[in-house]
Amino acid sequence: SNAWYDRTPKILSCGETLCTVCIESTQRDGKITCMDCGVITVLSSEGVNGLPTNNALKKLALKLEKQKQEESIFQCAIHPAKKVELFCSSPECMKPICAFCTAEDSHRGHDFKLIEKAFDQYWKSALLQVEAVKPIVSEVDKKLEGMKNQVSELESEKQAAVQNVKTHFNKIREW
Repeated sequence: SNAWYDRTPKILSCGETLCTVCIESTQRDGKITCMDCGVITVLSSEGVNGLPTNNALKKLALKLEKQKQEESIFQCAIHPAKKVELFCSSPECMKPICAFCTAEDSHRGHDFKLIEKAFDQYWKSALLQVEAVKPIVSEVDKKLEGMKNQVSELESEKQAAVQNVKTHFNKIREW
């Protein structure tokens, strides 16, 4: 599917709304003829971007797209008409699946958990891993800050050395 920004709803001079892709593909010499009423809209030097955006329609479309994405999270990748209910916890898989997937050869002999239990288990595990990494991140941040200070000091030393060389060079030129 095309990115949302390519489908921004724009308002023609007659009040009709078309997406930017439709306008770009049907405009000729900076003019677009409305497919419904035949009124011609002349595009400014900004082209399609110069047309006003139909913000109400844009918000509605974004809301529907978000809802669609949220719903697709719970759809099986193999059987899109089925909802994900299980989690294949075998090390070679480690992915959410539907009940139909359990009959597939690719999951024969695997262990399954209810998706909610797997989520709880792996969420707790992820939180523990995050907590274990925090001291390491803190230590790296401290070292990084020390390195930044060293770079700053070296930069100051470099500037002083360059100034010193310039001063000596100027003294030599004066002789």
